[in-house]
Parts: sequence; C-alpha cells; structure tokens
Amino acid sequence: MLSYHFSRQNMPEYAEALARFAPDFLHGYPSSLYVLARHILENNLHSLRPRAVFTASETLLEFQREAIERAFAAPVLNWYGTTEMTCNIVECAYGSLHYRTDYGALELLDGGVMVATGLLNSSMPLIRYRAGDVATARAGQCECGCAFPLIERIEGRIEDYIRTPDGRLVGRLDHIFKGVAHVREAQLVQRRVEELVLRIVRVEGFNADDERMILANARERLGRALQLRCEYVDAIERFAGGKFRFVVSEIT
Repeated sequence: MLSYHFSRQNMPEYAEALARFAPDFLHGYPSSLYVLARHILENNLHSLRPRAVFTASETLLEFQREAIERAFAAPVLNWYGTTEMTCNIVECAYGSLHYRTDYGALELLDGGVMVATGLLNSSMPLIRYRAGDVATARAGQCECGCAFPLIERIEGRIEDYIRTPDGRLVGRLDHIFKGVAHVREAQLVQRRVEELVLRIVRVEGFNADDERMILANARERLGRALQLRCEYVDAIERFAGGKFRFVVSEIT
C-alpha cells in the first residue's frame, strides 16, 4: 500500500482493506503507521491484529510507538538499514537494538556519527561510509542471548537537530508532544537560528491548555533564547517517497 496517499479522507479505505487482508505482520514508515493507528484508535476499530509491526526508514518516535502498539495490540520492532547496504540494526523481542556484524562493520565517531563498511554488497562495496545518521552505543549483552553488539538508540539524521542561538544542537524532541491528547501530527521547522516553528495538525478538543503544555515542554529542552511559534495546518506534507521528517532544518 502506497503510504504517500495516507490522509484523513483515505484512512477508512486503507483500514478496511488491511482488515480484509488480515496480515500477520505490518511494515512501514513510523509516520504512516502512526496516522493509521490514530484513525483506528479514534474510531474504535480493532479488527486488525498483526503479530508484530516493523518500522523503518524514519526515526521511530516514542509517541508513535505507543499509539501503534495500542492500536494493533502488537509489539513494534524498529529496523534500520541503508539503501547502500552498509549497516543493519534490528530490534529483538526483548526491546534491544542489535547491529549485525555479519552485515557490516559499524563505527560511532564523535557525537555518535555513524560510519559503516558493508560486507554483503559485492557490486559496489563502500568502505567507512558516512550514512548521515547518528546513534548511541550501549554496553553489555541482551538477555535474548543474541551476540550482536547493542545500540542504545538511533537518533536519526544529522540534520534532525535544532540549533539554538547559544550554539547548542538539540535532538530527540518528540517528548514535546508527549501527553498532549489533541495533536494528530506535528513537525518542527527551523529556518532561522532565532526562531522555531511548531507546525501542528489539531484534532477536535485542542485548546489553549494544549498549546501552553507544548510550549512549556519545548522551553524545557530549548531554553528561552529561541523564539517559538505555533502554526496550525490541515496536514503535514510528505517528502520524496512519502517519508515524513519530524524536524526540518534549513540552517546551513
């Protein structure tokens, strides 16, 4: 199913078609699966019960995971890979992220910048390839018994950071919308160092208290030097291939 056409108007048809097909597994962009999950929760539709849901190609945000798991009553397992076949990171049933040393060799440079050498691409092998993503390592072993090394979390793209006027780079900002019940989806856009625009798609019931909570959560991480402005829109535009970027930075 082409997720590029996911919208409030099309959701009933997608949900009905998936319920008829009754898949054992779902696999898709976190942002698209989240839109589908919200439709299911808001309309009390619970006929779709896969064994597991796999997300890929975008950073999986915590509020997305929570909604998807509630909607489908199934575990959400994160999966990371590159088109260039240099690195593969998979989440096990115990919730740990493992990077597969049989697939490629992963190095984490300063700031968690990912550099990988692929082992399986015989046509065009890439050595110490910078994928443009950021991750954090984790020590120890997982109780699942898998020997592959652990990753604490995949932060996302290097450009998925907000730059503050005092020179800080701040990532992992999805908590801004945690606990806010009346937001369908949102996106952070920074065009100037001095200002951050919070683009929000509201659902019925959104009020001034919701906006105050969002701004307070943002201030907690970003400080007061950055101007914050809420912009209410009907939908968040997708990028090429239907991908959704939570943070859009136009700061060079």
